[in-house]
This record gives sequence, C-alpha cells and structure tokens, in this order.
Amino acid sequence: MGKISETLGYETEFSKSGILESKSIDQIKELLKNYHLLVIKGVHFSIEEFKYFSSLMGEIIPHDILRYRHPAHEMLSYVTNVDSEGKLDKYGATIRASDWHTD
Repeated sequence: MGKISETLGYETEFSKSGILESKSIDQIKELLKNYHLLVIKGVHFSIEEFKYFSSLMGEIIPHDILRYRHPAHEMLSYVTNVDSEGKLDKYGATIRASDWHTD
C-alpha cells in the first residue's frame, strides 16, 4: 500500500465501518487532496452505502446528460466510451470522465 506512482495516486485500506461512520472521511479527503486518485482496497459497498459514502465527500449532483444516469439510481451514472448500439461514444471517450467522479 502507498503511492501508486511518483505523480498520481495512492492505494490504501480502510474499514467499511470506519468509512460509513465518518471516522475515516477526513483522512480520505486529505489523501485525495494530496494524490488526486485514491484506491481503497477491499471495501465493497451496496448501492445505498456507496451513495451515502459519496454524500460524505460532498454534494451529489446527478449527471446532466440523462443517458449516463443509472435508471434506478439517478444519483449514480455510468462511465463508458460505448453507446447503446455498441459504437464509440465520442463524448464518453473524450470528455465524460475527465472531471471529478467516484468509481
């Protein structure tokens, strides 16, 4: 665990309960501020837990392009470079994930 590369990313572990009880949020935010990419190993969230975790990080704003929203959970969206017909989604391939998001 530690730095992923010299310029970007950090890999770490947190307990799921520590995250969901907000005990680790300040440390997670600090790691994101310093490394811009954070991989938290071994934590598997349900959809509701993921939405809650995301809300702890800041305001959740649904994607403004409806086709990228999850049909059952509008606060979640897809990151893809393939359209519904299996062809290249030019927006998804070049712009879609170029700003802050969680995976």
